[in-house]
Amino acid sequence: METQKAIATFAEHLQTLNYSARTIRGYRQDLELFAKINHAMNQEVRKLRRSNVESFLRYSTEANRSPSPGYRNRRLSCLRSFFSFLKDQTHISSKDDPTRKFKFARVPNSEPTPLSYSEYLAILASIKSTASTVLRSRNWAIIVTLYNTGLRLSELVGLNVDQIDFANSRILRLVRKGGKTVDLPINQNVCSCLSEWIDHSDASAVGDALFTTQRKTRISARMVERLVAKYAKLAGISRSITPHTFRHSYCTEIQKRGVGMYVAQELMNHSSIVTTRRYSHANEEAMRSAVESLDDPKQWPDAKKSLTKVRPISYWANFSDAA
Repeated sequence: METQKAIATFAEHLQTLNYSARTIRGYRQDLELFAKINHAMNQEVRKLRRSNVESFLRYSTEANRSPSPGYRNRRLSCLRSFFSFLKDQTHISSKDDPTRKFKFARVPNSEPTPLSYSEYLAILASIKSTASTVLRSRNWAIIVTLYNTGLRLSELVGLNVDQIDFANSRILRLVRKGGKTVDLPINQNVCSCLSEWIDHSDASAVGDALFTTQRKTRISARMVERLVAKYAKLAGISRSITPHTFRHSYCTEIQKRGVGMYVAQELMNHSSIVTTRRYSHANEEAMRSAVESLDDPKQWPDAKKSLTKVRPISYWANFSDAA
């Protein structure tokens, strides 16, 4: 099978798995770049070799600058999925898979920086400067929904009006990453702002997009990214804020408020609990408080001394320094 046809067949396969259009487009762009730089678009895919993969992983549009480890890993992950599919379809054999001996690069661990609750409120306050009442209602609803549901951007823009079940406070038939369809509970913050927006938008028919532009077309992911960045800047937040920042914030906030990690994993639609655990650092203050609640001065070796000399608080700092 020629590489060009193999890429098209792989993209069709991803559609059957209910991957988002944006994700499929990303796969195709990476694979077409892989074929282009290796002059392999019309070449038999089984003839691709390790050197082709190496050239793709090293390729950069900027002179004297290699792709970051994360970017390299994304490319390798794409190629692995592509060749794994071809093996499953018996278009190539295992020995023809040029990615089989490649390993992912080590990526520095960087914790996500969520919005604080006060920053979220500041973003909502900045929306009041929007001139149009209708746009103010829509943008307010988008921000509240992002912060209170943890939806991915593709999930948000893909919502239809008839998926909102106000009577039972939930989003119906939500297709999540990996093709899983669920009914997602929502709170009254979301119900209230969505009800107001729907009244303004006059949308009611089955299949009508929930969030639309002034031209009554479905809002794009790019437009949501722009409005989020705009209102974050108006709110005085200097760091980069994206729709995904709200997803980080939601996961952090629900765990702060006592939601167990496995419940958070289900709400976030994380395939692995390891991903959810990245947000547990937000509970450090609560964990420290829980441990310190076990303090019993009677058990301390110097309990007979004045408590002012015992230093129960600085103990944690000293222990950390010693470690």
